Amino acid sequence: MNLLLLPGNSPDHKDWIHELEILFKPIFEETIAVEYENWKSPHARIVDLDVEIEKIKKATSGWTNYCVFAKSVGVALTIKAIREGILNPSKCVFVGTPVLWTRENNIDLDAWIIGYSIPTLFIQQEKDPCMPSSELKQFLIQQKVTNYSYIEIKGNDHKYSKLEELINISREFFF
Repeated sequence: MNLLLLPGNSPDHKDWIHELEILFKPIFEETIAVEYENWKSPHARIVDLDVEIEKIKKATSGWTNYCVFAKSVGVALTIKAIREGILNPSKCVFVGTPVLWTRENNIDLDAWIIGYSIPTLFIQQEKDPCMPSSELKQFLIQQKVTNYSYIEIKGNDHKYSKLEELINISREFFF
């Protein structure tokens, strides 16, 4: 099984996603950690989802059995790509689902996620500023999301810096 890793919007996630990739490598046949094009430009503030969807389409070409691990805007990117038929993962782990941030940035996650049913584990910090865990639970119900598990972890930021915790929770779900 292969793993596609999609980070958050900020270039600060570059080291974070590559550290996770190193930790995931021993348990997957192949891993790809995506670096977004907006990280190369000091003027591009937000990931261009269409550009990144094309990139992940090429990167995962030929993959038939794979999972996705995504954080923040990577969650929105994954759900959009699934909705458009570009990605078809067997399972996903979504960390820090940024519902409030996507609304503020005119990213239509609210519409894309309606009826979402890929087996998915949502990991959300209790007081994540992009959407607290209790509100995310309600959002998933309202949007008729099915076939998911949910884990609330301690925290009041959007960093998700306890990598070993994320790996251990994810490994159990993926396998």
